[in-house]
Formats: sequence, structure tokens, C-alpha cells
Amino acid sequence: MPKMNLQDASFLSLESDLTPLHITMLMTFHLPKGARRNYIGQLRAHLLDFPVHAEPFNYKLAPAPSAARLPSWEIDDAVDLDCHLRHHLLARPGGERELGALVSQLHSEPLDQARPLWEFHLIEGLAVRRFALCLKIHHALADGMSLMHIIERMLAKTARGKGRPPWAAVPVNKEPTAASGSKLEEWRPLFESMLQGAGKRGTRKAPPLPRGPRSMLNGSITGQRRFATQRLPLARVKAVATAADATVNDVVLAICSGALRAYLEEHDTLPDRALVAGIPISLPRDESRAAGNSVGGLVVSIASDIADPRRRLEAIRESTRDAKTRNRLIPVSINRTIAAIGNYLMSVRPRDSSEAMADRTRVLNLVISNVPGPAKPRYMYGALLEGIYPASVLMLDQRLNITLLSCRGDLNFGLIGCPDRLPHLQRIAVLIPEAMQELEQAYDIAG
Repeated sequence: MPKMNLQDASFLSLESDLTPLHITMLMTFHLPKGARRNYIGQLRAHLLDFPVHAEPFNYKLAPAPSAARLPSWEIDDAVDLDCHLRHHLLARPGGERELGALVSQLHSEPLDQARPLWEFHLIEGLAVRRFALCLKIHHALADGMSLMHIIERMLAKTARGKGRPPWAAVPVNKEPTAASGSKLEEWRPLFESMLQGAGKRGTRKAPPLPRGPRSMLNGSITGQRRFATQRLPLARVKAVATAADATVNDVVLAICSGALRAYLEEHDTLPDRALVAGIPISLPRDESRAAGNSVGGLVVSIASDIADPRRRLEAIRESTRDAKTRNRLIPVSINRTIAAIGNYLMSVRPRDSSEAMADRTRVLNLVISNVPGPAKPRYMYGALLEGIYPASVLMLDQRLNITLLSCRGDLNFGLIGCPDRLPHLQRIAVLIPEAMQELEQAYDIAG
């Protein structure tokens, strides 16, 4: 019986009508040259040719265990593919607005926990001879990195390759890695960092943890979601990183910070203190597991209180270095456990608790994640992959998530927000290129 780790289980136990906890990957494709009018029908028939036999697409929830045990999966040998493969015709004119509206609707709807926790949507009718595939899967089954591994196995490397659906993209089974449990000795550096006054030789003091201010990005949410996208050339981001002696991730945070600062200023709600972002990081995983989660995290100030884009990036660079210093004190297995506990802490606040209580307990204002995607051309049934845009999860008190995915020389931004509480999400997406241009001007780089 496939097992869950604590992180996997946390995403199941914290799901509610306000917080559906699935990930969506939107993939857009160009129709092949010479594709006939029945191409989409042929593609659907191709997908239906494959029975569901690849893990974790044949996992479903096992009967509830005792309260003292983590939930587990069981294998479903008779998955009804008609319940998971959906076909949509996009409303005219088939532009980004219509596609965004459909993905927003799909991402707002929770998955049926009586079935394997995934859906695959085939979307036709996009303008300029395009179509889309949309993979929606519960976060208990996959994090961003493991989901990208699934997508890489699904896509073909040449236009002649047909590719295969994700539920037939069988992973390579490997021997289990070392046990993931934590030994007491592994906690020593963390304990020492907390004992700041102990004075023992070798004790390492962690930099202080930033705390997020009260913000328009935080507060109560509903179950409705709005999806928006943006795209930037990766070469432009790398050029700023080189000029600033920073990492690509530092520049990504500076771009997001600049866009959020402008958005909050437009709403006259920019906090005096800097916004704080949680940055998921991939941890070594047990390769014998077909999917699941193996994620830690950094807590970083994104310096949104600094008007000058150059100084803002410099402050972010220092904050990420501090976060990495804190992270080095924590062994992998403990980091994974702390991330799971963090999920609980972000969602245990009662729905009717006061904003003052939320302000006292808040650490993060939002999560910003960057997932590596395919660098080379990929295909599905002869169609060239144009881009992949991720939509992640919202926890209670968090109204916005920004996830990026690199694809064929571009950085693709996927923004997911609660439209009932965070108006005009698309405006943040529009401000992203402007924030990029501000950084290029600050470092005298031609965009």
C-alpha cells in the first residue's frame, strides 16, 4: 500500500471549501503543420488508448485510518478514464482572457476524493492555431518538481514522437533511499541556533527571521480562484543577475516585489514594512516513491518598502543569503518536517479569528516558487509545446501565490489569487514587465 509522508498528509488534512489544495499545470501547444480539422478528436482518441496504470494516477484514498496514523493510498485497478479526461471548447474569440476564465473555473473546483485525485483537460478553440492541455492533481500526490518530472516523461522530444498521457508515463523504479526519519542528533544544530545565549564553542546563531506585515494580500479568503499569466525572456533576467552579482531567483523576487509594490501603491495600501515571501526549495527525495512531496522552504524579505529598484534587489540578495544560512542549520529530514508543520500553522487560524490575531501570528505574506521546466523543444502528438503556466494553492490568510516555470528560454509566471478579496489580479501580471524594465534601467541594461 503506497504511503504518504507528513507533507503529503498535511495537504489532505488541511483541504476545505475555502482551500482546495490541488496544483494545475496549463500547457499550451501550436497545432502541427497540416493538422486537419479532426486533429483534437484524434488526440483525444490517442489519450484514451492508454489505460491508467502509472503511479500516482492509480492512487486513491484508502479507508480512513485511526486518528493516530497518517492516511494512505490504495491502488485502483479500474480507474474510469471518462471521469478524469475532460474536453472543452473555448468560448470565442479563444484568446488569453477566455482561456484564463476557464482555468480559473477549473482551479476553483475541488477534486472528488472518492476517485484518484487528478483530472486532465483537453481545451480546443484557442486563437492562432493553438490548443491547451491542463493537468490538475492534488498536492498530496505531487509537488512542483515531481509534477514536472511527470510532464517531462509525458512529452516527446521530437515532432515525430506522439507522447503519452501522464497516467501512462511510467517512472523508473529505484531502490528506496535512506530512511527519511529524523535522528535526535540531527536536531542539534537547530537547537544550538535557538540557544543564542548558551556561549558554547561552535554554536551558530541563525539570522533573525523576518515577519510579514499586515497587507492587502492577507486576510480571509473564499473558495473562488482567479488565474493570470505573464512571460519574460530568461536571458533578460540573467543579464540583471549578472550585473547585480545576484542569482536568477534574487532577480525573480525583485521583479515580483516591484510589481506588488506598484499594485499596492495603486490601492493606497503599501505596508511600511517589507513583504515577506515563503520560497519553496526542493529537497532530496526518496526515489522509490512515484510522486509525493519533498519540499523545504526559505523565509525571505522581498524589500517592498524600498522604492529604488537597485537598492531593493541588493536588500533581497542579502535576505536570501540570510535565509540560506538559516536553512543550512537544518538537516533535510527535519526541514521536510518543518515545512509540513508550516502548512498546518498557515491554516489552523480559526475562520472567525480577528485580524489582530492574524497580524500577531503571520510570518508570510505570500509564497513565490520557481520550478525548472524543459529547456529544449517538447511535443505532444506532433504539436510543439509553447509554454507551461503553473497554478498553485492558497492557504488561509494568503490571497496570492506566484509560481514561475522556465520553459524553452522563457520564465512563465502563473498567478493564482482569490478574486473576492484581491481585485484585478491581472493588473499584477501587467506590472511584471514594468518591474523588469525598472531593473534593467537601474543597471543600464538594454531590454
